[in-house]
Amino acid sequence: MQAVDGVNVNEFQQCLDSRIGAGAVIEDVALGRLMAVEGTPTVFINGRRVVVGNSAERLREALKVAAEEQNRGTAGTTKQRGGDE
Repeated sequence: MQAVDGVNVNEFQQCLDSRIGAGAVIEDVALGRLMAVEGTPTVFINGRRVVVGNSAERLREALKVAAEEQNRGTAGTTKQRGGDE
């Protein structure tokens, strides 16, 4: 394993070898498959996939729309702008 500044390579390797957290990773992968996640970033807001790509502005807009829906009591009932069908 190649050294990286600020990382103790031996501790990092011990952590990998211990498989601490492996169960959580396996669960996350299973959920990703269930939700048809094909790559990152994949964003879900209120249970709906929202396509934001790498745009912070699109993410802010999607969160704003979700908050507005939540305040109106309509969260999850309409398609958000930029969302998949």
